[in-house]
Amino acid sequence: MYVKALFIAATLFASTKNYALGTVSTGFKVDQGNLQTIVAHGICKKVWNNSSTDHFISTKSFLEWSSFYSNTPSNIVVRDCNPSCSNLKKMGLTTSGVYSLDIDGSGPLSSQNIYCDLTNDGGGWTRVLRHNTASGYFADADAAKNSNNTDPTHNLYSILYLLDNFMSINRYTFKLDWPTEGIKNIWSQQSSPMYSGGVWGYRGINIAVASNYWGGLEKGSSSSSLLDGSVDHSNWYYAVGSTTTWNGGIPIATEHSTTGTDEVQLYVHDGGLYPMSCQHIIELGESKGSGVYTIYPDQKTPTDVYCEMDLDNGGWTLFYANAADASMSVKKSFSELREERAGISITSSNFNDINTVGFLDYKKFSATQMFARDIANWGGAEFSRVDLYNPRDFESIVDHEFSKPNTTTDDCDDLQSGTIFRFSNSNGQNYYMDRAQNFGGFGWGDCGSRDQTDATDVENYPRHYIYNVNASADSGRVRGVGGFNNGDLTVKARYFLREKYDQPKNCTDILLSGRSKGNGTYTIYPSGTAVSVECDMETNGGGWTKIWHGFPTHAATGNTSSEVYSVSNSISFNQIRMQGVNHGAEIVDSTWKTAYMDKTIPQYFAQVIAQADGANAQVQFADYSGTENVGLVGKYFFRGYGNNWRLFYPCINVDPTTADRIFISGSYHPRCPSIDDFAQASITTCTGSGNHYCTNAYNSTETDTTLGLTLKDYQETAVWVRSLPSMRSCREILDQGYSTGSGIYLIDADGPLGSEDPFVTYCDMETQGGGWTLVWSNTKDGTNKPTTNLNYVDSIDTSPRCSIANTSSNDFTGSCTSFMRNIDDSNENTWLEQFNYYVGLKHWNNVADGEDYQLYYKWAADYGRDSDYAAIMNIKHLDSADNYRFEIDNYVNVVGAVDAGLYVGSNSADNAQWSAFDVDNDTSGGSACGTVYSNTPYWYKGCWSGSINGGGELSGSGYYNGAYWVGSAKQYGDPATGAGAGNGWIFIREYSRKGRLKSSCKEILEENPNAPSGVYSIDFTPGNTQNQKSVYCDMTTDGGGWTLVAFSNGTVTATTPDDFMVTEVNTGRLFDKDEANIQASLNSEAFSLAVGTTDAMFVSPSYNGGVPYIDNGFGLWHYNDVKCTGPLFHTSRTAGCSGQNANDNFSGADQFNIAVNSGNEGIVPGYKATEVCYNGKGSCSFQFFLR
Repeated sequence: MYVKALFIAATLFASTKNYALGTVSTGFKVDQGNLQTIVAHGICKKVWNNSSTDHFISTKSFLEWSSFYSNTPSNIVVRDCNPSCSNLKKMGLTTSGVYSLDIDGSGPLSSQNIYCDLTNDGGGWTRVLRHNTASGYFADADAAKNSNNTDPTHNLYSILYLLDNFMSINRYTFKLDWPTEGIKNIWSQQSSPMYSGGVWGYRGINIAVASNYWGGLEKGSSSSSLLDGSVDHSNWYYAVGSTTTWNGGIPIATEHSTTGTDEVQLYVHDGGLYPMSCQHIIELGESKGSGVYTIYPDQKTPTDVYCEMDLDNGGWTLFYANAADASMSVKKSFSELREERAGISITSSNFNDINTVGFLDYKKFSATQMFARDIANWGGAEFSRVDLYNPRDFESIVDHEFSKPNTTTDDCDDLQSGTIFRFSNSNGQNYYMDRAQNFGGFGWGDCGSRDQTDATDVENYPRHYIYNVNASADSGRVRGVGGFNNGDLTVKARYFLREKYDQPKNCTDILLSGRSKGNGTYTIYPSGTAVSVECDMETNGGGWTKIWHGFPTHAATGNTSSEVYSVSNSISFNQIRMQGVNHGAEIVDSTWKTAYMDKTIPQYFAQVIAQADGANAQVQFADYSGTENVGLVGKYFFRGYGNNWRLFYPCINVDPTTADRIFISGSYHPRCPSIDDFAQASITTCTGSGNHYCTNAYNSTETDTTLGLTLKDYQETAVWVRSLPSMRSCREILDQGYSTGSGIYLIDADGPLGSEDPFVTYCDMETQGGGWTLVWSNTKDGTNKPTTNLNYVDSIDTSPRCSIANTSSNDFTGSCTSFMRNIDDSNENTWLEQFNYYVGLKHWNNVADGEDYQLYYKWAADYGRDSDYAAIMNIKHLDSADNYRFEIDNYVNVVGAVDAGLYVGSNSADNAQWSAFDVDNDTSGGSACGTVYSNTPYWYKGCWSGSINGGGELSGSGYYNGAYWVGSAKQYGDPATGAGAGNGWIFIREYSRKGRLKSSCKEILEENPNAPSGVYSIDFTPGNTQNQKSVYCDMTTDGGGWTLVAFSNGTVTATTPDDFMVTEVNTGRLFDKDEANIQASLNSEAFSLAVGTTDAMFVSPSYNGGVPYIDNGFGLWHYNDVKCTGPLFHTSRTAGCSGQNANDNFSGADQFNIAVNSGNEGIVPGYKATEVCYNGKGSCSFQFFLR
């Protein structure tokens, strides 16, 4: 596009006395072998002089310039580029100012005024936002995206709506500048902050400030700003596009600042500061053919690499080089070099050398493709290639974490986390795989139909794409490269990587690659063919691909005329979600392994309808080979249950023989609340018992009186699928944002590399912060309990063993099909009391990854009750060398006031070793205690230890069959005392967060407005694991969200340290506020400064009759300043408040106080001996909260 003026506010031509070359007016001299960026007359070109002589290019007039690039000499290579600030910098311009640029080149955008910073921080920066508070604030989020877009110097300027045009090599490079403060942050990230989904692929480059949860830019967490940099946090520090004031200005990043700043600017570098990879060089148009280039993977450190720029469209970065030759000077295995990641010493002359050996730090690249060559034995154009579809899957191959290890050469396993890959080579092979053998390397040539042939060199079915990763000897170090090579021992292995995101297989790949633009329509390539799909990038962590939208009664008869949407296309998945489009109920189930949608949803439903009637009619999805043998873990969808009806999912029960007839009722598993809410009696076509049988379910126009829906509205359903990474525990699922609420989940406790298969468990995602993994449960009565006759070894190793409550039915195979028992109540206990469950102790340790953990034991006296008692205790790692000794580090009751027999009493489990009928580790003397109680293992001391198993299923020694909370009464459970046999459940939760902990109770409540008061884990200084704390949260008082930061209960107040309010005291008991003679402090000042609290609450029975004093909106609780207004006062470190009776004579004793009643009464630790509470109240109890 012709542009009359390249510059608007800056001089276009740099005039010098001798008119040196290198400007548009004088033309450009391009030396032989060099590449020059030229932006002239609105047209950008990259010119590579590939000849043996220098070349002059005349650009003074548009005619001269266009004549050159339209009639390029044969030895000159010209490539298109966009007129941009980065290309102006590469052309040699150094004057910052406003330029008229067509930022998308031949795209639909017209030229516009752009401010280019060509001077600072390497130059080439494009200003996309300037906000100076002299002109106020942006009116709203839309204004913050696009305001005064023709004037880049305006105080309220934004072109953030154009941000997508500035991505380079799948990444944005940003500069956030606070000019008044003289500080700036420079970084890159893969995700666009303009869309929801958080920050992906963050890499710091030059970070001046990183407090207050800095981690790149994301879409604002509130309406206060369009974007902010307090990542995954409710704070909005690092605000960009502020719509309101914060402490008189824009939130500033300086740690603990109490005032805002007046200006912020955001810049983006459309070329990146430096080339980050060989593919980046290709995209920049700056390739000069295969050879050695200098790149900057982290945009800071120069690294010389070899780039393959000619084969397979180029852009390949050499990341692993090795050889098999007896004369090599360095002989290291793939794994050794990978762990070192010391780089590859590469020059223009040593690419073919046998001693060119090494490994780049591949984690600095966001690679998705691998390219292999054997330069000793293959032809110059031969290669083999593996395409993954997101960086996570690429790294799983390189890290050798793609499947469970095996010891059989021809044993192939499903890849973890729904991973599939595409193989292609120079022979023309092109196919997909989701299996590989993990026998010391990575390959699939023994996997069924892909059995390897005898052909040499570039193999079509590689048994060893990467050979034995741990071998360093000449005979096994590399051997085969991308294939077996017929056993060649003179191999020169060269492995390359490339970042390509152009063919995601599903919406999960788009999310994991940081390419999400929020909910909407995307193109995916599930089997190499483009398919347009809808993606949900927000619900339960996002990454959902919609595969169907329609009406179940029509699906039952194969009627597709009313379908809103339907795809199949072999989309891979391991989770499936049903969404009631109009009533909002959503239910999620998992598959036992990766499945493929090789049919449409109506076709799968038709298969279930066609099956013989009974409880076994259920859907089976296809595996990669097309065999339909992949079932659902919970069996929630597409199933029969013995009355000729077929459940589409728990909200919709379809009559397959009568057109458009549904049943709206039933106690299906899991519970669908819409069944209860829908008032079918108000619709005349709903008849029969309870008006549950509804005909004309598509055409009826009547609406129910509760939800206001027609039968057609009620049954309208959308079906979504996604592929989740492997998760080790319920906590990891919750922490990673993939929780769909309490229920049944599949976890892989020893991780993707462990030898154990994933197994099913129940996850409690709500209680006391959620993330609890069920490991043991026992209900009253019944036979064939999971732990009966369980020997010592099996009690350690067993996968889940289950039985249906109060029956003789069981499932000890590990799949626990008894989980599909129907329920008739949404109460969690009612669900849990349908079955008994036990999983071996080694899996407990695996869940906690070998560390200490928390144990949650709850007990109900009978069926159909809420928990009568519950407790949380900290448990030491169960050490196998010490016979899995049970050591309680801390204990607190969360329901009821009776301590569990697990914790107290002479026969408590505390400090006992694990014992079974065949291994006697109890302390009772005589035969093993387990023999007395149905051969049940437990942590016995004396033979009665009040265990979760009670007397066992045979009611040993007269003790009843059921879980005991306390005592040894030979009776059924008594809710008043906790004595006797009831129903009990043991859950565990690891300490270590598998994601970012919330920083405060307020943040927990914002994420889950229904979170109850109780014990939660927080981390108010991320990155420091020592500050991960369990605290008590008040979620109800004055709107809730209060974090208990200090308390003292009882006479212990007399020992309160002088600096109690500004130091950590007894932090392991922060949640134990009701325990007598206990005190604890989180360091209220540090917490307030780190989190940015604004409100305080003080509660003491000695003041105001125990009614809380609440002080909202005052700011930080900071002892560098006095606070002498409002309901709550405090002194500073050096001064008190005037007129304060209690503090008239300020001294060091009262420098860390909390004061009420105009500062005349309160807590002063320095006077703890007699007057920690003023006005003669002595050593009183108190609780102090911040929000």
